[in-house]
Amino acid sequence: MKPSELLRRLLRQVPGGGQIAFSLACALFSLFFLAKDGTLTGYDTIGYLCHWSARPPLYPLILDLFQLVFGPRYQICLIIFQISFVLGAALYLTSVLNTRYRLGGWLVAVCFIILIAPLYGLSSGMRIGNSVLTEALAYGLVLVSAALAAEVAHSSETRHLIALAAVITLNSLLRLQMVFMVPAFGFLLLWKWVRTGSFQRVLRPAAFMMLAGSAAFLGECGYNLYFNGSFMKSRILPPCLARDVLYLSDSQDLTLFKDAGYYPAMRRVYAEMDGSRLFSKYRHEHDANLARYLASAADPRFPFNWRSEVIFWHLLARHLYRYLAEGKVDGEDWSTAYKVWGHGPSYYTNAGAWLKVNAAGRDIFLRLLRRHRVDYIKLQLSRLSNEVGALEAMLLLFLLVLPFARGTELNIFVAFVTLAAACNLLAIIMTNAVIPRYTFYTDELEAAALLIWFIVHCRSGPRC
Repeated sequence: MKPSELLRRLLRQVPGGGQIAFSLACALFSLFFLAKDGTLTGYDTIGYLCHWSARPPLYPLILDLFQLVFGPRYQICLIIFQISFVLGAALYLTSVLNTRYRLGGWLVAVCFIILIAPLYGLSSGMRIGNSVLTEALAYGLVLVSAALAAEVAHSSETRHLIALAAVITLNSLLRLQMVFMVPAFGFLLLWKWVRTGSFQRVLRPAAFMMLAGSAAFLGECGYNLYFNGSFMKSRILPPCLARDVLYLSDSQDLTLFKDAGYYPAMRRVYAEMDGSRLFSKYRHEHDANLARYLASAADPRFPFNWRSEVIFWHLLARHLYRYLAEGKVDGEDWSTAYKVWGHGPSYYTNAGAWLKVNAAGRDIFLRLLRRHRVDYIKLQLSRLSNEVGALEAMLLLFLLVLPFARGTELNIFVAFVTLAAACNLLAIIMTNAVIPRYTFYTDELEAAALLIWFIVHCRSGPRC
């Protein structure tokens, strides 16, 4: 028998075998096509290379490993690995979905193409596989998590839940944003409990998740002790939270910090905020929509379309760090582009001072929140309504409630993906700009899941 005939027979034995072969061919083409373009570096790359204490430890350690093994050519080897990992994760997910839900036909290939779109920058705004950043590996682990969630929905065994807990923990050590998967994991635990009526079924995976989280916390602290001299968890969130209430603040609020050890830095921050008319009271003269403001230019006289999140973060973090690390108040004009970006991750190398910056950021957030809590709630609701319409909210609620009304395997999987996407969006809204670089992790996955749900529902009728 000829090899070609044998291959055709094998493909006929596998549901959707031809489409899986097509997906594999697309994967090989993508690997060659993308890898030949070489590496891309971003603003955050230096933070991983210099083991900045604000970044989780896994990706810097991966970079160290590739440098050790491959030497000067480590970056090209890294992007080949990253592209291959995403392609492999997409193949694994589509294979699991095809096995569990009998997709067959063209649906396997379409879902695969949707899932690898971020590699080409079609939805992520960047070629994630070619970038020396965490995006590719984190996205690949999200796809693996989705595949394990599909296995959990199909099987009564707990080993897939334990594996899912391990992957989510690993991903949180790669990129802090990935904690949005934890509520989705909790949803699966709840569904298992409701379905089986046995708490013992979910006790083991829940205990493993807590133990894995504790081990990850200790490992991260040990990493920062070794590389940065401080037994601390990687932190970057408090200054981001403080940014929004600082925007809602006013020069009169400076008196709230009279007794704070970082008061001189805040006096400089408020002077620059007022001088550049960055407070919300000034912006309201031109645009009352706070959500649109946070996604647009921070100041009309800038020649660039700055995101105000970046401006506020660098303005606040830089002055706090300079004062807490060196006892000085920076007198430079922060609005100059190269000076804003010049004080990047390689500048914040004093881990002890960075720890104090985060403590100050948390203190600033709490002090200003007490005075501006109503406006802060309005701000977040405005940003949320700017991203999620009434129809989308109703669809979200429907997909989350559906598994408890009709608990089919596919409904459970789609609800898991939908909840993960919702938690990701909520986390981004509260801490950063809603841009494709942060949302793509669940955008493609949600699109593929909804497409599968719709097609299978049309085939199967009300049983789905």
